[in-house]
Amino acid sequence: MCSYYQSEGGTQLGQPWRGGHITCDFCKEDSPTCFIDGQVKGGTRWGIMCGECFKEHGAGIGQGVGQKYCRKQ
Repeated sequence: MCSYYQSEGGTQLGQPWRGGHITCDFCKEDSPTCFIDGQVKGGTRWGIMCGECFKEHGAGIGQGVGQKYCRKQ
């Protein structure tokens, strides 16, 4: 089983992801190497985004906007 750790954008750097299984909300990629838990452009909705979908749909990375997590085996 792989675990994800916050690598950018928040106050919990190095801390593990405490949510469930990761699947991109947009393209449905299962267990991406990294993902962003962040705000979607143009609104207040948040989602889980793989790196590619974040480029198109993500509002940013930073405290209160989005946090990036990467997995470690």
